Amino acid sequence: VNKMNFSLMTYTFARQDWKKDSNFDLEKMCKVGQKLGVDGVNIVSHSFSPLDPGYIRKVLEDNDQKVVCYTFFPPLNKPDRTGREAGIEEVKKAIEIAKRLGAEMVMIHTPGNSEMTQEECRVNWIHGLQEAILLTNAAGLTLTIESIMNSPLGTSAEMLRVIREVPGIKLVFDTGNVYACGEDPVAFYNVCREHIVHAHFKDGRWNNITNSDGSTLRNFSNELIGEG
Repeated sequence: VNKMNFSLMTYTFARQDWKKDSNFDLEKMCKVGQKLGVDGVNIVSHSFSPLDPGYIRKVLEDNDQKVVCYTFFPPLNKPDRTGREAGIEEVKKAIEIAKRLGAEMVMIHTPGNSEMTQEECRVNWIHGLQEAILLTNAAGLTLTIESIMNSPLGTSAEMLRVIREVPGIKLVFDTGNVYACGEDPVAFYNVCREHIVHAHFKDGRWNNITNSDGSTLRNFSNELIGEG
């Protein structure tokens, strides 16, 4: 019987302004995980300032928690190798951090860029991920991406294209993000299931908000699980 292991994500808690000495209160989140019977943590780089892998590892070990994924944000959406150099350096640093944290999986955030077309961004990300996966493979880490609203990589068709062009890359199935990208999460899962190694469970709904000039904007808002 396959077992599903649950984890908590620092990004979600950091959005609630969980601060301790002007930094994210990881220990407090670990206590919540213990109460819930959850022993895994998804560390997101921008939850911490500064990010200290040694400190994070000690807090987790003291609270019987382990890192299941390290998420970071390298600027790889660039049209050439020279432009991606800074992003590749961030990938190298992230690999070292992930290894120190004891993570076996890393996730790269893949936003678009309003100054380029979605197809240009898509091609840029594919080239960047092709370079990144050589480094993560060499380090023994699994490289993943997830669907992101307004990203060039959101739908199942776009994800399958990346999988074809970046052999070995895996997917994080984010139920809320898939829905926000305009696709039925169940349909997405059925198409991509063999490539999924991690999941983010969240819910949301579409609603119209009225701007000051009277115009309306369709907006996606997060909701509690089951309420979206």
